Amino acid sequence: MPSQHFDVDYETLEQSPEDWSGPHHHTYLGGYIATCDKSHFRFDDFNEAVELANTRDDCKGITMIYLNTKKIYELRRGCGLVPTPANPNKISTALASWIKN
Repeated sequence: MPSQHFDVDYETLEQSPEDWSGPHHHTYLGGYIATCDKSHFRFDDFNEAVELANTRDDCKGITMIYLNTKKIYELRRGCGLVPTPANPNKISTALASWIKN
């Protein structure tokens, strides 16, 4: 079952930039890009995440999560989509992903 415990309107998610695919609903991409500071791979703004992702060879896509009720875009190194299980007890849940082509 999709993550229904979050009030997400999937029809209003950001559309894929040129040379990207998505949004892929209820999915995440495994692994974070190589950095020691989370502020370098987490963004509040989708366009800022895309801009940096396009400059990094180790970034294969972006996963949108809710972390403590805040929407965050994370740069990810995995390129395979993984289904997100519904778990209302988790503090973070992946809701959608975009993949660089």
